[in-house]
Amino acid sequence: SYTLFFKRKMYLNPRAPVQDPVERELLYHQAIFEVNEGTLPVSESDVCRLAALRVQHDLGDLNTSGRNFAVESYIPKHLLKRRLAGAWMDMVRLEYQHLAGTSKAEAQTQLLSFASQLAFYGCTIFP
Repeated sequence: SYTLFFKRKMYLNPRAPVQDPVERELLYHQAIFEVNEGTLPVSESDVCRLAALRVQHDLGDLNTSGRNFAVESYIPKHLLKRRLAGAWMDMVRLEYQHLAGTSKAEAQTQLLSFASQLAFYGCTIFP
């Protein structure tokens, strides 16, 4: 059995502020994909900040969601094995609690702003 993936890479000015909500949504998912694939290198503290912004986007405020999240879904697999899941959860929750009151659109914008400050954001790396 084979699976065919069709992907498009957008080539925009990576440092320009994003005004269009559709563009923001696409860049958001592209940034997440690149972090998860390892083509956008991040440190452990960076990945915790990005994961917290993703959790805020997906679940809303920590106090109102009242549920746990699967930290394994938010940390790239190549980094996940560096620590125990509980340690990652604690690190992400520490960042997550500071995001109370952040809307879904604000979380996307903050994630893109944070990602755009990373050294290789906007670059394409060919292995």
